[in-house]
Amino acid sequence: MRTNNKQKYNLTLHILHPAPAGVLLKVKRGELALDNNFKKGNFGEMSTDVELAQKGYKPLHSRITDITKAPSKGIDGVFEKDGQYFIVESKFKGWARLSKDAADGPQMSDAWINGSDRILNAVGEENRKLIQTNGYKRVLSEVSPEGKIIYKEIDALGNPLNQINL
Repeated sequence: MRTNNKQKYNLTLHILHPAPAGVLLKVKRGELALDNNFKKGNFGEMSTDVELAQKGYKPLHSRITDITKAPSKGIDGVFEKDGQYFIVESKFKGWARLSKDAADGPQMSDAWINGSDRILNAVGEENRKLIQTNGYKRVLSEVSPEGKIIYKEIDALGNPLNQINL
């Protein structure tokens, strides 16, 4: 039996990340509607999580596996690749934006990331120390309803900058 590239992608996706991958495939096939804000937000986080893991980024955060779960407050994703750390905020394109009036400062600003124990709650004390010592890159992940992802760097004040390749 011959396997086309799309089938290979779907098989690889499922083997590497079975729970989120199954959900993402159902959305892409039209079997699961993104009919509320929880699902849209979680779809964005799951899509980003799976894509970055496939590209060799190691997730250091707790990963979402249930698209219907109420989103948690705080940092969406923290990844490490080649000794570099990435703090990622995923947004469903056209639906959500970075908050400018969040507690501790604008969302994804250094003040917000380091405030209210967000980084500690996302990765634990050991990884927090490594990230604080080595520095990090702030990234906005904009996820379309089809699962296409655009990454943008974010400055220290929480402002999205140029599109980047991860």
